[in-house]
Amino acid sequence: MMQLNEYEDVAVLDLNGDLGPEEVRGLEQALFSLLRTHHRKMVLNFSEVDHVHYPSAEVLMGAVRKMKNYHADLKFAAMSDYTQKIFRFVGAQESVENFETVPDAVISFSSNWRTWH
Repeated sequence: MMQLNEYEDVAVLDLNGDLGPEEVRGLEQALFSLLRTHHRKMVLNFSEVDHVHYPSAEVLMGAVRKMKNYHADLKFAAMSDYTQKIFRFVGAQESVENFETVPDAVISFSSNWRTWH
């Protein structure tokens, strides 16, 4: 369901397939595991995500808000129009930045670049 890649001090989780309750629980565990290993800059790559269950999007956004309490910065990248609509509906644009590509999201950690596509 996911693969971890690191670019300097940025952890990128490449997601794929469907994001349902089980997958989001695993993703939440992976994110907090990264926090425990002192990763504070993270990107979720949605380029291979086929479907997001609406309730699971809400659960993921709850995890994002919790992570901010630990000074973690999480960004989304490469979302399809469909995925963007689901996350907009749960208010993601107020909590997390979204970038068209993973490199754009990674680079944004070293600049003042903010966007929601």
